[in-house]
Amino acid sequence: MISSLSRIVFLPVVAVLVGVFAGPRSVIGAQGDCSQPLSSGANPVASDCLFILNVSVNLQPCSPQACVCDPSGDGNITAIDALTCLKKAVAEPVMLLCPCGTSTTTTTTTTTTTTTTTMPSIGDCTNDDNCLNDDCICSDCDDDLFCRDPANCVDNGVCNPFTEGCVCADCMADPECLDN
Repeated sequence: MISSLSRIVFLPVVAVLVGVFAGPRSVIGAQGDCSQPLSSGANPVASDCLFILNVSVNLQPCSPQACVCDPSGDGNITAIDALTCLKKAVAEPVMLLCPCGTSTTTTTTTTTTTTTTTMPSIGDCTNDDNCLNDDCICSDCDDDLFCRDPANCVDNGVCNPFTEGCVCADCMADPECLDN
């Protein structure tokens, strides 16, 4: 049996611990975030990636927003999207590019017709003279047969750095491709 004094000490300690371990909620993603059709949390989990794979082979729809299942941002949900999700789930440094509500910052001056677009590098590159774990746009993959094959280009205005190399029009402007 807990005495009155113990309750007075115990309850405030529990309240403090709950507050400390609850953590900031802004760090945790919500269901419906990029590559998270099922889960909530900082990153997708394997069940999210399996869901995306099932969507890619038309076993189920991605709802409520199909864009959540398109981490490559190319407008097509494929097994590559499921693989990208899985890479993120196991904490590999990949950028998720779901097209849900994204916008491009473009500045246009009408008097001189100047357009400026700032484009950060989207590649996952380790620069270790090995293309094995790099995206196709990385300098280590310049001589890779798959990455330099124009047949892998999908000319849709969006670079998929995992499967498209610097030979693809969509990827040529990426900073990783400027050394070519």
